[in-house]
Amino acid sequence: MQIAALEQVLAWQPKNIQAYCKRISKDAVIQLKALGCIIEDDDFRSHHMFGIELPSNIDLNALKKDLFSRQIFVSFRGNYIRISCHLFNTADDFKPLINCLSSHISS
Repeated sequence: MQIAALEQVLAWQPKNIQAYCKRISKDAVIQLKALGCIIEDDDFRSHHMFGIELPSNIDLNALKKDLFSRQIFVSFRGNYIRISCHLFNTADDFKPLINCLSSHISS
């Protein structure tokens, strides 16, 4: 399985995977930055996985519960969220996350 998976990644080509993930996350990154989240500049991060630094006044426990109830799965690292997008994702998949974060940042 591992060899088949690596062969598939090579067939898709890592640069194409990065380009696709960058394209589908571009608008989400802009919207998240507008909400006050900090995301590393495009030139200094990967696009298939990246961190979002949350505003310091956000209630992390309330956010975690809300994300879980909405079936939005991210990984928390302190005041950061790690986002992993994949080839099966689309730009629309970021909308629930943005809506959820927006409701917690605005409150």
